[in-house]
Amino acid sequence: MPAVSRARYALLYRYGALPQRSMIFSSDGMCSWRDEYQKKYSNIYLLINRPVPVKSLLQYSPLIIKTSRSTMSSMMQLVLPLSTPPRYTFDNLIVHEGNEVAVTALRSLLFSPDGVLPHIFLFGLPGTGKTHLLHAFVTEWEQKSAPETHARIIVPQRTEPRFEELEELAARPDLMDSLAALAIDDVPRIDRELGSLLLVIYNKLTRVGAALLIASCESPAHFSPDDQHLRSRILSGLVLELTPPEDPVRMLILDKMARDKNVRIPREVAGYLVTRKSRNIKELERIVDILDRKSLQLKRRITVPLIKLLEEDSLL
Repeated sequence: MPAVSRARYALLYRYGALPQRSMIFSSDGMCSWRDEYQKKYSNIYLLINRPVPVKSLLQYSPLIIKTSRSTMSSMMQLVLPLSTPPRYTFDNLIVHEGNEVAVTALRSLLFSPDGVLPHIFLFGLPGTGKTHLLHAFVTEWEQKSAPETHARIIVPQRTEPRFEELEELAARPDLMDSLAALAIDDVPRIDRELGSLLLVIYNKLTRVGAALLIASCESPAHFSPDDQHLRSRILSGLVLELTPPEDPVRMLILDKMARDKNVRIPREVAGYLVTRKSRNIKELERIVDILDRKSLQLKRRITVPLIKLLEEDSLL
C-alpha cells in the first residue's frame, strides 16, 4: 500500500528492547512501514513486510504509539493496555523459606515411580505463590504424563457464577474419565452450594484414581466449617502451607516480576515499594502495572520521585 500524504504517522517500538520504527496510517485502518526503516531493520521485521491491519500489531507487547500531525506542533502518547500472560513454571519460581517445603514436595511427586498423585491442599495468605505453584505443577505434569491422561486447572471467574466449570463437571462426571488431576485455584470458604459440587467431583475423581488439587487462602480449620465430612475428605491427602517471604526476597520477586513485564525497577524503587507501599505480592504487581503506564504517559523513568508525585495526586 503506498504511503498516504499528510496522514498521521506513528513511531512504534518495543519498550526497552527494540529500536524505534515508523509506519504510515491510512483512513481504512491499514499501515505500512516507511521504506528506510523497513530496509534498515529488515532482519528484525522480516514478518512485517507488507501492509497489515492495525489490530494485528497488538501482538507486540508492550507497545508505545506516538501520533503526530505533519506539522509536529503537538504530540500525544497513547499507551495501549497490553500485557503478557504470566508463565508459571518451577524454573521461574523464586524459592524461599516460606514455600521451600511445598516446592520440594510437589516436585518430588512429579517423579513418583507409580505415577499416582495424592489429593493436595495448598493454603496461605494472598500473594504467597499458591497460583504460581499450582499452575507450575499442572504444567509439568501435563508435559510428563501419558497422552491418554491429562491434568486440568480451573480458575474462578470474577463474576457469578464463579465456578461455572465445576458446575459443568458435576453435571457431566464423564468429562473427568481421562483426568489424572484436577486443580482448582483460589477456592474460598466453602458454602453449601460449592460444597455439594466439590463432593460430587471428589467422589468421581477418587473412583477413577485421579487427584484433586486445591489452592485456598483459608486455613484447613476454616475451609469447610459447615461440612466436616467434606473437609476431612479434601484434607485427607497432602496439606501444604505457604508463608510470605521476607523483605529481601520480596524485592527479588518484585524485580523478576517487573522484568517479566519488560519494566525496569531500580533497587531503590523496589525497596521503597516493599517497605512503604505494600508487602503483598499481588498488590505490588498492581502497583508495577500502574507505574509502567504512568511512566510511559509522562515520559519519565520509574523513580522514587515519580512514585511520590503519583502519591500526591492519589494515583498510587
